[in-house]
Amino acid sequence: MRAALILVLAAVVIRTATGPCLAADLGAETSAPVAPAMFTGDVRSLPIVPPWSPGSPVREGPPRRNADFGNLRLHPLGKLPAPDPLLELQHAATTRALGPRIYSPPELDFDAQGFTGVVPPDTVGDIGSNYYIQVINGGTGSPFTIYDKGTGGIVAGPFALQSLAPPGDPCAQGFGDVIVLYDPLASRWLLSEFAGNGNHLCVYVSRNNDPVGGGWVAYDFPVPEFPDYPKYAVWPDAYYVSTNESSPAAYALDRAKMLAGLPATFQRFVAPPLGGFGFQALTPADLDGGPPPGGTPGLFMRHVDDELHSPGSNDPVHDFLELWQFHVDFANAANSTFSLAQTIQVSEFDSDIAGIVEPGGAPALDPIREVVMFRLQYRNVGSHEALVGNFVTDVDGTDHGGIRWFELRRTGGAWTVHQEGTYAPDAANRWLGAIAMDGSGNMALGYSISSGSIFPGMRYTGRLATDPLGTMPQPEVTVVSGAGTQTNNRWGDYAAMSVDPIDDCTYWFTNEYLPASGLWKTRVARFRYDPPTCTNAPAPSCGNGVKEVGEDCDGADSPFCPGLCQPGCTCPAPSCGNDVVEVGEECDGTSTAACGIGGSCKSDCTCMVCGPTPATGCRQAAAGKASVRIKDDPLFDTKDLLTWSWRKGDTTLVSDFGDPVTGTTRYALCVYDASAAPQPLVEAAIPPSGTCGARACWKATATGFRYSNRDATPHGVFEATLKAGGAGTAVVAIHGKGVNLVPPNPPLTTPVTVQLLAKTGSSMQCWQTQYGSALANDDVQFRAKGP
Repeated sequence: MRAALILVLAAVVIRTATGPCLAADLGAETSAPVAPAMFTGDVRSLPIVPPWSPGSPVREGPPRRNADFGNLRLHPLGKLPAPDPLLELQHAATTRALGPRIYSPPELDFDAQGFTGVVPPDTVGDIGSNYYIQVINGGTGSPFTIYDKGTGGIVAGPFALQSLAPPGDPCAQGFGDVIVLYDPLASRWLLSEFAGNGNHLCVYVSRNNDPVGGGWVAYDFPVPEFPDYPKYAVWPDAYYVSTNESSPAAYALDRAKMLAGLPATFQRFVAPPLGGFGFQALTPADLDGGPPPGGTPGLFMRHVDDELHSPGSNDPVHDFLELWQFHVDFANAANSTFSLAQTIQVSEFDSDIAGIVEPGGAPALDPIREVVMFRLQYRNVGSHEALVGNFVTDVDGTDHGGIRWFELRRTGGAWTVHQEGTYAPDAANRWLGAIAMDGSGNMALGYSISSGSIFPGMRYTGRLATDPLGTMPQPEVTVVSGAGTQTNNRWGDYAAMSVDPIDDCTYWFTNEYLPASGLWKTRVARFRYDPPTCTNAPAPSCGNGVKEVGEDCDGADSPFCPGLCQPGCTCPAPSCGNDVVEVGEECDGTSTAACGIGGSCKSDCTCMVCGPTPATGCRQAAAGKASVRIKDDPLFDTKDLLTWSWRKGDTTLVSDFGDPVTGTTRYALCVYDASAAPQPLVEAAIPPSGTCGARACWKATATGFRYSNRDATPHGVFEATLKAGGAGTAVVAIHGKGVNLVPPNPPLTTPVTVQLLAKTGSSMQCWQTQYGSALANDDVQFRAKGP
């Protein structure tokens, strides 16, 4: 379903660190509900993506929009070489005497998915209760592979992400910029890429905790611009997404609806762009551990090098982190806000870095200097909240890449810098960082490494919670050394450091490296700080009535497991017709209450707008001012007709019609008669919002709404007029025709009742005429005029 974007004016408040509030009317956009598709099988039934064969085409992966790499001049600001102000603190920590290493060498260290003919792979992975999933860019879609958490062995895959989309859908041609996240609050998986054509975010949410056999719910979110470099985050009230568009964009996807497998909307804001970077995007905060305090808005961040972004107004000893807040209200988009909450001073850093050197004069690699790297990790520690992130910086003014990392904290007030550091212990370049904090407050930082004598490889370091602030003093570990160089300068564009959601101590790091062939490979390393340095979180206890991380549900009821919770604390595989409302079902069997007032459950476990009997209390037209014609042509379905005119009716306000433009109200023309045939005889649904041809199907008028759809999909209605007014002036007119219309077979048994139902959530409005006699009623048509 293509979502129509509607502009909702909202004041976006930008707060500077020292100045007054500046109101910027940037506007908010909200989409129509996007109906999901269901993949109900086992992923092992999907076709395996074949390995790349030598001699097959090699192409550049999804190009970053407005990226300026390759056009940088060395030190365009004419700067003099200067050391990073935090570098000496790290050097002192690196050279001081250390005791035995207190984190383990990698417990697992294995090659994962290999070269796919695309540069870069955009390597990303995440760890759940039982599996590790890695996703990369591919030549024909994005392959994902599911690994056993204990052994690292392949359980399933690689499969193309696009194979989870329905045939013919734009997402059935995926193109990359992949993401995988485990949602610890719901014990679900999220996978995403963008489509190969058009502007689409393709999002897949597992139906339960089992990514192998539990099934997936597929969403195609059409967005207003190409959603380059999308980064996702789990938050209680939404899945938040950032993209690189003409201005940095922030999205909120309706997580609650997506977890239930129901039609879901998104809301969108943009931030003002910065000077200096062509490519730029915010990064959303993704949580590990428990949820933030209730009502905490989604958090987004970017770094600001004032010498580069605001030349002439620079602070010579400070640069900044901007922290943005997204408060989303899916019930009323006008209440949603996106604001610059804080501009936080940090130590000076240098984002003017022209490239990462490889051995032998090979092309310099892209430093990905423009963004706070994926993930910006959030933790609610209890005594405080923490944000942990990193980005690349030139540590000495000679294009020497190092990792600037930081930990911000908040205790009921503003966010402040708890610690920050720059990791560059020698002359090699370190970049493409991925950082995380475990449940005991320790950290691990993984990255790529390269120099004129070191081939691009993978390493990591870390710090204990008790180590001196601003330092990563733990010994550096080589995951895998490179052995070759790359002729394409694209690298990354990101890596992933994840923390096991069950023990909250074990790290999983994935990235790329270059073997002797120069064709990248990906690798996964698992490691942890030795006990008691990190204390394992309590294991989930199935049956204690408390839903914990790693459980779909627990006890008889769970908001993430509609229906019955199985003894293993897993959600049952959805089954339409078992009288239990499960993920992806609006209703089931006789569970009509799930459809709200006036609705009933159809055989495919979706709700009807029309009930099995006519609704009561409907508005009536003036005497003799309502007419109906129903024609079932015996030879040509294209000549079938259904028209209903309701005029000079009871008082109707514009608000009584609901909101067909933004898609919050469902409509149907319902026809009933007095026969023993199943009722209603007709339910001609008129979907809200959407596009019909190149225009929106619905538009607001001075007195109501008009609907126009030449294709007459899905149920034959091609035109509708809803006109509000006082008693004797209101009008409702519906016109349907063609092959999509399924009229009843006349003659009909009087009295015949025709109603228009408008249903918004559990509330309903209706307009009605009952015809006790007919002007014509034969085997071709029924025609009548109101009493």
